[in-house]
Amino acid sequence: MNNILKFPKTYDYINNIPTPVPKTAEDYLRLCKKLLTEEDYVEVCMAILDPEEYDETEVEIKKIVDSYYAFVEKTN
Repeated sequence: MNNILKFPKTYDYINNIPTPVPKTAEDYLRLCKKLLTEEDYVEVCMAILDPEEYDETEVEIKKIVDSYYAFVEKTN
């Protein structure tokens, strides 16, 4: 069974919505913009750009930002 092909996952489900797996950091942010409220999206962007904003934001936003950085590290 070692010759089974593993196809790359091209879609994930977020809130039961089929969502394309981002390929770049820019795709990741586009996906955030599409799925988050405008206020949350702005908070995510600010927390990515400014460590002080990150420290002051809510836990859910921190999780998204942490996921963003994990994604960026994985794709580099």
